[in-house]
Amino acid sequence: MDGLAFVQMIEAELKKRNIPKERFYAESGISSATMSQWRKRIYSPSSAAIKKIEDYLGIVFSIEHKEKTPIPQEEGRRHNVIKIVGRNGSYEERILTDEQVSALKVLLSQLPDASGDL
Repeated sequence: MDGLAFVQMIEAELKKRNIPKERFYAESGISSATMSQWRKRIYSPSSAAIKKIEDYLGIVFSIEHKEKTPIPQEEGRRHNVIKIVGRNGSYEERILTDEQVSALKVLLSQLPDASGDL
C-alpha cells in the first residue's frame, strides 16, 4: 500500500473521531517517525503495523480499494473478522461469531496444503 495514502486515511479517521495524533501515537504503538517515513514513501506500512492501527481504530482497511469497513464495537468485546483474497484481487470480508470461527478452523484443518500448486 502507498504509505502517503495510508497516512491520509489514518489522519482522516483520527480527525473524524477527534483523536489527537499524540494520543494515537501513545496508545497505538505507532510512532510519529514511522508515520513520517510512510508519508515520505521511504517505507510502506507492514501488515503488522496495519493490523495494530485496525485494532486501535476498530476498522478494517481494504488495501486494494483504499476503503474501510467499520466493525461495530461493544465495550470490552472484539469481533472476529475474516478476509479472503483471491489471486485476481477480489475478496470477501465477514464478521464471524465464535462458533463460525471454530467451524472454519475445523474446515481449514481438513483442506490439503496447496502451496505446491501456487
